[in-house]
Amino acid sequence: MEAKNIATGLAIGLLLMGMAGAAYYWLDQPQEQKPPAKAIVLLDVSDSSPEEFLCDILTGLVDMALETEGIDEGSTLGIFKTGDPSTALEPVSIANLEIPVSTRVLEGKDVVRNARERMMINLLAKCNKLQEPTQYSAIFLATKRALQQLKAMGCTKRIGCVLLIRTDGQETEEQWLRDSLKKGEMLEKGKPTALDNSGIAIFICGFSETKGETSKGKKKSMTRLRTSHSADLLESLWKQVFTEPRNVVFQPICPRG
Repeated sequence: MEAKNIATGLAIGLLLMGMAGAAYYWLDQPQEQKPPAKAIVLLDVSDSSPEEFLCDILTGLVDMALETEGIDEGSTLGIFKTGDPSTALEPVSIANLEIPVSTRVLEGKDVVRNARERMMINLLAKCNKLQEPTQYSAIFLATKRALQQLKAMGCTKRIGCVLLIRTDGQETEEQWLRDSLKKGEMLEKGKPTALDNSGIAIFICGFSETKGETSKGKKKSMTRLRTSHSADLLESLWKQVFTEPRNVVFQPICPRG
């Protein structure tokens, strides 16, 4: 019995030594680091959305971007706005910034917090200089370009990139979306190729932040009167735009900073 216990003890000891050696070998190897996450905020600056809240919404969306899982040293934040005929409807890059983070324990949270506050102040200064709202809503094209930008920056399923979009969803340039909204039904023909959002989470807010009739000059209806059906259709249409609709989240009102 005693010999059996000794043999068992030796076997356990050898097993533990083997496990320790394997762990040492694993720790001694260069570990693959997960690339830092990237984020883009896209602003729809069409005149059918209230412009007085635009900069507050920008800061709210930037706050969300800063809380994205995977934000680390080397993470970047891009700010885009929708285009107009002066840019051939192509979106415009407002800023491309490196997100302040710290890997040094001694620096503390205050250093990062102060750096992020300075970044926000600079962004607000740029936002306040934006031109007047445009009657064009090339949201689809701007979203496509933002996703292409994130893909070019290395966004894959391995890293948690995010695209945050502020829009009322009233597309005026992509024919399928425009005509479907106008007719009040999802058209079968003319649907564009779905935008590849694999590995990129999409957050869309502001669908319920609209302008109705305006009395500036001649009376004009900026957004058709909404019903429960048209509100559901709007969200359904935009879900169809992406290859992975399950990674798309809608919020009627945008966060504000």
